[in-house]
Amino acid sequence: MHAPRFLTPVTIVLLGLSLGACSISLGDGADSGSPATATATGAAEDRSTTEAALEDSTAEDATAGISDPDWLAVLEDEEASEVVSGEYTISTAMGTYNLTGDLDSLTIEGAMNTVAAGDVGTLTISGADTVVYVRSVETVVLQGAGITVHYLEGNPVVSDAGVGNTVVQEQ
Repeated sequence: MHAPRFLTPVTIVLLGLSLGACSISLGDGADSGSPATATATGAAEDRSTTEAALEDSTAEDATAGISDPDWLAVLEDEEASEVVSGEYTISTAMGTYNLTGDLDSLTIEGAMNTVAAGDVGTLTISGADTVVYVRSVETVVLQGAGITVHYLEGNPVVSDAGVGNTVVQEQ
């Protein structure tokens, strides 16, 4: 007689869980702060400190020169963050996007979006009621209504075929 097919995987999982609760100690245990333990812990702490410092400096670079609280809120929204490059298109509505990276072109076709981006070659927006924050942009093409583009650096060439749109340099 054979055991049911599911019994073997269940047995393996239970065995793994029971062994996972066990610990093995080598040596007399009197010196829990052995050099090997201290080195491993120190390396982990150094790596964590280095990673945290890198993340802090990257976050500071992303927000350098920006004082607009709405722009800063988008940059701090981790759920909206996405690393991008080349060409990128947004064709949804009512989204928040924090695009990290340089883009040759950014096209926004949806309505009521809020977008933050780094350096963009050509920004094309054909939606409505959209707010875009870019560190720098070379060309802005507006084909929608109620669009606001905030930029930090540069002097973009603007083509506005829409209604009620604004392009503003942040101070």
